[in-house]
Amino acid sequence: MSKSLAAFLLIAIVLCFVAAFSLIKSTLWLRYEKHEKTTHANNLKQIGIGLESYHKDYGSFPFGTIPNHDLSPSQRLSWIVSILPFVEQDNVYQSIDQSKECRAMENSSEVYQGEFIFSSGYECVNTRCVGMAGIGIDAAELQISNPRVGVFGYDRKTRLADISDGAAYTMMVIGTNKDIGPWAAGGSSTVRGIDTQDKPFIGPNRQFGGLFRGGTYILMADGSVRWIKESIDSSTFEALATIAGGEKVELPADY
Repeated sequence: MSKSLAAFLLIAIVLCFVAAFSLIKSTLWLRYEKHEKTTHANNLKQIGIGLESYHKDYGSFPFGTIPNHDLSPSQRLSWIVSILPFVEQDNVYQSIDQSKECRAMENSSEVYQGEFIFSSGYECVNTRCVGMAGIGIDAAELQISNPRVGVFGYDRKTRLADISDGAAYTMMVIGTNKDIGPWAAGGSSTVRGIDTQDKPFIGPNRQFGGLFRGGTYILMADGSVRWIKESIDSSTFEALATIAGGEKVELPADY
């Protein structure tokens, strides 16, 4: 065998190996991403069940933060703490001192250990599921009569009867990979409004999404979990964020 032929065969073998490795790597990544998307969607579904159960018992969805006038919203405990008994975490709920702030020593053992459906899986402290406050960075502070409000506000409760835009057209919770924080903490860690000056709204390093390629999952007020694309029209996305904005939302079959 000539040296040139041997060199050609060696190059061909190397190229075949590289191609095979790339194919295997791509296949494994696709399987991993599919698993992560399924897990995230299922977690949102369970959160929806918890919120629905809370509403049945109390006649409304929970406050965006557990009321405590001695603490700022970011120091308070989040709405997620309120639904713990409804997602089979009553023991955790009973262990949390609701008179203390999220990061207080009395609550650290519960907040900073354990893995729940609202944590990110590989970071048990932080959540990538945030409650939708509505339109505007001040949306969580608005009164429920304001047309810009969403389901969650720091000091307000929302009833299904308040959602005149329709529960199937109003998002409650959305995935995000930006500025994440503890699942038990109030403030922007768990409740956010849409910054209308920061577009596009969804995608890598954007306000929402960034967890998966092409879009993100949202939990609607009727308990359904939907996939929305990064390319969704900004006005449509804003309309989905309000409970009584009066917008007419026409959604494509796959949005």
